Amino acid sequence: MQELSANFMEHSLTLQQMTEARLLNIQLLKDCAERVMQSTIQFFFFDSKSKYPAAGNGVLCEINDRYFVFTAAHVFTDHHQEIYVISNQKAISLGGIFYTTPLPNSGDRADDKIDLAIIAIDNSAVTLLKAEYIFISLVDLELGHFVDVETNYLIAGHPITRTKKVWNNRALKSQAFVANLDALIRFNYEKFKFKFESHIAMDYAGEIISLKNHYSHLAPKLVGISGSGLWYLRKDTKEGIFESRLIGIVIEQIKENGNKAVIATRIDIIVLFLNKLLNLDIPIPKKINKYQ
Repeated sequence: MQELSANFMEHSLTLQQMTEARLLNIQLLKDCAERVMQSTIQFFFFDSKSKYPAAGNGVLCEINDRYFVFTAAHVFTDHHQEIYVISNQKAISLGGIFYTTPLPNSGDRADDKIDLAIIAIDNSAVTLLKAEYIFISLVDLELGHFVDVETNYLIAGHPITRTKKVWNNRALKSQAFVANLDALIRFNYEKFKFKFESHIAMDYAGEIISLKNHYSHLAPKLVGISGSGLWYLRKDTKEGIFESRLIGIVIEQIKENGNKAVIATRIDIIVLFLNKLLNLDIPIPKKINKYQ
């Protein structure tokens, strides 16, 4: 009986330690998610008839004293005439110049499988944005990311269905969505006209763990999450925190059985363009897929 009691106590301590480790990991992920959201903006557009007056998301970045928003092309081009963002409770226009991937020969942006846009922001808008947001920099990007099943990933943004008009349509209420996802290693890139060298597929088939719900639960629909960031989380054992690195911009959700995924275009494509735009020489590592 004494031996059984001792074994039971040892097992109980092990479970307690596992629970404590899980809770610590959740807190670290939560802290990282909150930092990521400080660099994620939501686009809105002027439309009095729309129930969900949101257009998508973007990630703020500063490179060589120039300020940009990275997003999906279809997010910005659909409403570019009337788009605005909110910072410190003020509606502001980003101004500046925006660049997109070329429109396909079909004339349909849905056929654009790279689907990226870069907005060079006016200095006046930068000042207003800095009142509430933080611009990431080159050190926060990870190029040539090595996709692995044992890696923590986050998608972070504001789905359209979580953005509503309140107070007799005089204000907007938006709820962030942050989810901890796994890479979908066996995703069929070619079937959907994507390329492993340009894209990363995240498993979005059934259950997820999100910032609001730390236990596995059904994954919600992600309408309007396009333009948000896909982040790789690297754990710094010395500092006891997760370091976030932007590895992609979310462009599409695939819902076919066996390939249910969130697709992000690699941040490498944006940096290739910025190399030309800013006359930079940032090396782009070769992408390696050890699972094929």
